[in-house]
Amino acid sequence: MDEERSPGLDSRKIVCIVLDNPDRDLLGVGLLSSMLAQKGIDVVVVPMYDQQQHILNLMPDMVLLNYARRANSAAIKRYKKFGIRVGVLDTEGGVLRCEYRELLDIVLNSGVKDCIDDYFLWGTRQYEAFQKHLDSVNTSLYLTGCPRFDLYSERWSHLIRRPASIDDDYVLIATSFSFNNPRFASREREIENMREAMGLDRPLLKEMQFHADRALNGMVSLCRQTCERYPNTTFVLRPHPFENDRMYLDGLSGVKNLHIRRDGSIISWLKYAGVLIQLNSSAAFEAQLLGKAVVSPEFFQDESLKVPVASECSVEAHSEEEYWDVLDHIIGKRFDAGVQDRVERVSVAFHKLVNDWIYKNDGRSSERVAEALHKIVNGEQGQKKKWTWSARWYCHYVWVHAYHIVKCMLTKMVADRRYWNRFSKSFKAADFGAVMSYVEDEGIRMVDKPIYGGVSLWKSNAVLVKGGGGKGAAADVRCS
Repeated sequence: MDEERSPGLDSRKIVCIVLDNPDRDLLGVGLLSSMLAQKGIDVVVVPMYDQQQHILNLMPDMVLLNYARRANSAAIKRYKKFGIRVGVLDTEGGVLRCEYRELLDIVLNSGVKDCIDDYFLWGTRQYEAFQKHLDSVNTSLYLTGCPRFDLYSERWSHLIRRPASIDDDYVLIATSFSFNNPRFASREREIENMREAMGLDRPLLKEMQFHADRALNGMVSLCRQTCERYPNTTFVLRPHPFENDRMYLDGLSGVKNLHIRRDGSIISWLKYAGVLIQLNSSAAFEAQLLGKAVVSPEFFQDESLKVPVASECSVEAHSEEEYWDVLDHIIGKRFDAGVQDRVERVSVAFHKLVNDWIYKNDGRSSERVAEALHKIVNGEQGQKKKWTWSARWYCHYVWVHAYHIVKCMLTKMVADRRYWNRFSKSFKAADFGAVMSYVEDEGIRMVDKPIYGGVSLWKSNAVLVKGGGGKGAAADVRCS
């Protein structure tokens, strides 16, 4: 039986998109899915940690992965065995310390660089680095930008909803200490992950954790002082999604004008914030996209931790005195011409960073990715190999589904952070449907029908956006 589809799908082209972090990526993936649906392509969005059983059920023409690393190398090789075209659009790792150590080197060391058919890149620095160093004749490169940044443009920013239960104006504090204050792993496990992914020596990583601890303790103390200095201002502290918030709950207890929140997407918190305070967080770049002032307390900085683009997007304070001068100008409304000049100079210099890191802030990255995917799956290079049901296919099918069931059982039986991390990245089909309802005027309508002919995969959601016949044509959204 050649190329038989899952019961809920017809014979049209199918692209499967792996959704990594729903809080961060759901809106961008929704936009990309709608663009593909308008081109008549069926899109199935699946959760990252449950992707294999969905993809083996569907056997799509192409899978668009959230990254290519050692962690998913076995899955990538499995997809290639069954003739599924493999594309990568990183949803994390665009605005980094550099384009090499934290992205290109990881791909080069993944063991699957030659299995990647198509790689979609955020900005010109990434694109030029991959052109020069990827050294894979099998991989086509595309400079497109990243769809989640479309939401920062005037065209789509109306989709960003205000965070729940915060009605006052507020100052946002974004922390980024997941390496030394991890939520889902031990500190030693984080060192091993960094050592394996980036090839860094253990002594260097231990030293980095030491400096990160110093910065974290300093930031906690500074947050308390800042809240006390401006008692009539509301502050919201948002830890990194992979960061443990216990340090903040304990160290900042009793601070009445501070809220510690991790719900919702960072873009919502940034859009409605008056100013952002951060250290080495890519949120600085995102805040500048929304025209927000950003302050960085660089007196806690260490070169081993520094994210240059985050500092370049910020008004840098190199001493506590300078920090208070900047905040008195921005929060305390005590005008300082020197500080104002620095804020404006950072904003002007930021425009070059946009091209370097996300190509264009024009709200059309999802269109560029969709156009390339449309050409790929409908061109000769997008034709799948013929495959038949076989013992090998059944072995793979049984293995990934048995693994999924065992994983669900372990999550209930043991309080292991590794398993809870997996389910922290699941998403509700209803949430995705709410996103798609935002773009109904683009030709997407909601229909509550199952993907798999009424049979869902236990404890896992997937969403089908069923393609219409072009812009303005109706498309279904179905949920598992």
